[in-house]
Amino acid sequence: MSFNDIPIVAGETYYMIMSTKLKSNTVYGIGTGSNNPYPDGDFWMSMNWFEWEKGWDDDLCFKTYGTGGPPNKPSTPSGKVNGKINVDYTYTSVTTDLDGDQIYYLFDWGDGTDSGWVGPFNSGVEGSASHKWIVKGNYDVRVKAKDVYNAESPWSDPLSVTMPRDKATSYSLLQRWIERYPLLNRLLLLIK
Repeated sequence: MSFNDIPIVAGETYYMIMSTKLKSNTVYGIGTGSNNPYPDGDFWMSMNWFEWEKGWDDDLCFKTYGTGGPPNKPSTPSGKVNGKINVDYTYTSVTTDLDGDQIYYLFDWGDGTDSGWVGPFNSGVEGSASHKWIVKGNYDVRVKAKDVYNAESPWSDPLSVTMPRDKATSYSLLQRWIERYPLLNRLLLLIK
């Protein structure tokens, strides 16, 4: 007898209880997996719900998904390590999942924001996300992965990224000073 798939949560205990009506009694059955050399389970029966006996000619088998481990630690992100603020840069990372599950990646930009989960990607396929920093500084970009069953990897080693002040911003600040202080403009002309 086969049943439709049902969603399960890893680590929870589940019991399958079946009943059937015979002419004079109701037969109840429970599947378990304790102390059984056959890993797929035992089948126990009761005619009255109080006295149980092992069903010697019966067998019970469960199919489960998502019970494996999380993806491996992702590689250190790859991408530009020096750049300008207000410019988009793309970073990549890759990992594998021993169960072959599909993977999502989460990039932490080191500025209090992240990419959100991107994917899914097949195990071993590189994931990517883009980001632009708006404040000059040094940032550690790191990434973690999770499989489609929400089992999360540890964080990758960080990639140090430096975003110096945008030259256009510096130039416009100088331009404003020159406009505000015309004498500064004359002084600069004399220095040339």
